[in-house]
Amino acid sequence: MGADVTVLERDPVRLRHLEEVFGASLKTRFSESEAIESCVRKADLVVGAVLLPGKHAPKLISRALIQSMRPGSVLVDVSIDQGGCAATSRPTTHSQPLYIEVGVVHYCVTNMPAATARTSTQALTHATCPIYWHWLIRV
Repeated sequence: MGADVTVLERDPVRLRHLEEVFGASLKTRFSESEAIESCVRKADLVVGAVLLPGKHAPKLISRALIQSMRPGSVLVDVSIDQGGCAATSRPTTHSQPLYIEVGVVHYCVTNMPAATARTSTQALTHATCPIYWHWLIRV
């Protein structure tokens, strides 16, 4: 679709894997504060997806950084179930999913997979039980 997509990640093995799979259609950067700031400032859409199992998500995106985004830009905080990765994130619901804070549209729905329960279950099964998933496909 022509989007300019950049993935920030802390695991160098995962970064290499993404580069191999997606080639030039995806940019990758090591996730550090300088890279986060640079990418967020330029982005029309930021998807925050930070997971530290058993812990709250760190606030990687400050309010000042959100304020530096263009008005009408969008933040989707997938980490909201763990507290959110942006200082301006607060939980919303499927019935009232959006709010605007400092000119940026926020989508911070808790339990996002509930909107597409069947697809979410298939994706989770595929990620956690690949052998079982391949058996299901063949049947």
